[in-house]
Amino acid sequence: MKKILIGSLVLISSSIFTVSTAQTGTWTALTNQAPHANQGVMLLLTDGTVICSNTSGPGYGTGWDKLTPDASGSYVNGTWTSITSMNYDRFAFSSQVLPSGKVYVAGGEYGTGGSYGEIYDPVANTWTTCGNIPANWNIYDAPSELLYDGNILEGPEIGANQGQPCNSILQLNTTTLNYINENAEPENHDEASWLKLPDSTVLTIGMPYPNNPAQDSSCRYVPQTNTWLVDAMAPNNIYDQWGFESGNAFLLPNGNAIFFGATQYNDIYTPSGNSSTKGSWASAANFPKISGNYVTQPDAPGAMLVNGHILLAVSPIPTARNEFSTPTYFLEYDYTTNTFTQVTATIPTIGSDELSGSISQNNSLLALPDGTVLMGCSAISNPNQYFIYTPGSAAIPQGKPTINSVSSTNCIDYTITGKLFNGISEGNGYGDDAQNSTNYPLVRLSNGTNVYYAKTTNWNRIGAVMTDSLEDTAYFTLPTMPNGTYSVVVVANGFASNPTLLTLPCVTTSVQTTVAGNNAIKVYPNPNSGLFTMETAQAMNNSSLEVYNELGQQVYKEIITGTESKIDLSAQPAGLYLYRVINESGGLTGTGKLLIQK
Repeated sequence: MKKILIGSLVLISSSIFTVSTAQTGTWTALTNQAPHANQGVMLLLTDGTVICSNTSGPGYGTGWDKLTPDASGSYVNGTWTSITSMNYDRFAFSSQVLPSGKVYVAGGEYGTGGSYGEIYDPVANTWTTCGNIPANWNIYDAPSELLYDGNILEGPEIGANQGQPCNSILQLNTTTLNYINENAEPENHDEASWLKLPDSTVLTIGMPYPNNPAQDSSCRYVPQTNTWLVDAMAPNNIYDQWGFESGNAFLLPNGNAIFFGATQYNDIYTPSGNSSTKGSWASAANFPKISGNYVTQPDAPGAMLVNGHILLAVSPIPTARNEFSTPTYFLEYDYTTNTFTQVTATIPTIGSDELSGSISQNNSLLALPDGTVLMGCSAISNPNQYFIYTPGSAAIPQGKPTINSVSSTNCIDYTITGKLFNGISEGNGYGDDAQNSTNYPLVRLSNGTNVYYAKTTNWNRIGAVMTDSLEDTAYFTLPTMPNGTYSVVVVANGFASNPTLLTLPCVTTSVQTTVAGNNAIKVYPNPNSGLFTMETAQAMNNSSLEVYNELGQQVYKEIITGTESKIDLSAQPAGLYLYRVINESGGLTGTGKLLIQK
């Protein structure tokens, strides 16, 4: 992204179209406006909420707003709050949602965060700065990918390159939060898109070197061996010749991949199915013309719809005079017919089907768990206003997950198994300036009109796509919710499974037991309405029993003696609590969880 001021853009009229204008989906304005102006990145958390970067704070913005769906699961009628601000201001930066439920952001083409990564913990509502990256390196124009082991692949820039190819690679260890200098990429990843394939390799088309604008070689990263494979030559140059921008990339429901261009050209890749064998490339349909000009994606978002189409933000093709031009149009790409259709539905509050003052890169798209797409734009008259796009046709069967089982041994932590929990694509794309993949499972529970999302963690297939018949596993924790029988579905990229039933209060399959040394501690019944019994294999002697709520506040403390004690938490609200037993010498005897259901 080589940004220029909106005021210097040239407006291109849009009176004549040479693209299909058949009606596609529809737009709806969110009922409530965000507290702050949109600043680009939108991320879906594993509890169903969405966080959006904004312009609040110093420099280019350190703030984030959070969208929570309403009690019926509606994002249109959802409510906004603000979370803790980042440590560094940043704009056009890398981002990933981690299997712990935490969020990674790094770098920024603009702002003070170019040399820093940060981790956001939604439970603690805190940001932690990652370790240092090499001197004179910056994470901007930097694609990133979440790897199968939970680490993050980063493609940074080196400030001393003086316009030479950039192929240096970093990997963040998400346990230690330290960056490692990895094997260099064979191609130039400046302004490039990276794309995850079903074999877990990462595909990209290298940016042409300044002295060789016709170069179109591709390569793949193999995470298991930490090596790069030089792949086949792409048939077209998708990088424009003025700023070397490109568009986003998607894995299609048929297993092929498409890379969209900042030129009129788009390329289709057919994987070999083997991480050590080259795939093949072919030309996709060119972008259409609107008002006599090709529209393209010189940095722009896209989102896969549940009908299998890809929703794209596009703008007029770059020229020598204007790298970025207004307006922004929206297209749907249909892979089954290899055609583009313009979205002609009117955008509420805008009064048009286009964004007249916006270039394509000013927009953000995010696939939501209910099968719709969230859209934000930083260049409209009211950038606090967000919109929902609803597809015009039904979900395709290829993306539908399957639930095999839901189980719990303690009625607190649940295990869910099945297939296709990671979806058939990464869900969303932008390229080098933002990554907001949603290829991970969410768990949605409903009872009548009441809808809840349970926080998922520790997916067994991290960053995967198109896992087909492989068995998937995830863990989830229930939010505070009333007793009853719930319909449970797994959602990936908006595709929902058939439901299974879960009844609360849950019937525990075993008594919760913890062991410290030779002393086993049993707590029962668990869960219940607040009256628990604790039994120990050996007598306690002036030990301290402490209970804490989910905020870390101590709500109960008692000195216990003997082998049996009663814990009265009936005055506490429903929810998850943690207990610990400390002996008279200050040693930890045991810990565990208590669940109050009312």
